[in-house]
Amino acid sequence: MGDFGIKNKEKKELLQERKTSRFSNAVGTKTLLRGIEYYSIWVPDIENVLEMNCLDDYIYEDIIKKVKLVSIPIGDRSKYKRVRGSTRFVYDLNVTDEMLNDEAHAKYILSNSVSDQIKEEINFSAYTCFEIWNILKEFVIFISNVNYLYEELEDLGEVYSDEKKFKC
Repeated sequence: MGDFGIKNKEKKELLQERKTSRFSNAVGTKTLLRGIEYYSIWVPDIENVLEMNCLDDYIYEDIIKKVKLVSIPIGDRSKYKRVRGSTRFVYDLNVTDEMLNDEAHAKYILSNSVSDQIKEEINFSAYTCFEIWNILKEFVIFISNVNYLYEELEDLGEVYSDEKKFKC
């Protein structure tokens, strides 16, 4: 596990100190992520909330490792914890209950900080915080690129409503 164990222990001690502080009730951002229009406001807010709870590593690092179930011999499968929401993956043997608890807490904060529409598109049960964070970044980049293309079309005289732009 390397440095993460030491860093995580220090963060846990800091979190214990903060449990009685005014920050201990922070469970989400003031502004919900609904799309690209609030992304630049939302990112520092969610990073701060996660940092106040000593959970920011879960979005920046691939801490919760998953293993494909088919890669594990049948006789050894009972040693692994199943990934909720997935039938294909289990957690790596190095993933502890404490790590899964922290992951669940970070995921709860992320979930409380995005719109219901976004939650419907992302399986929060099956993905880790690291994966969710990267999906959200890719989503915003994709929407930004689509908007840029439509702006280029508008410059050429083609105008599309948002409904037509994003109709699937």
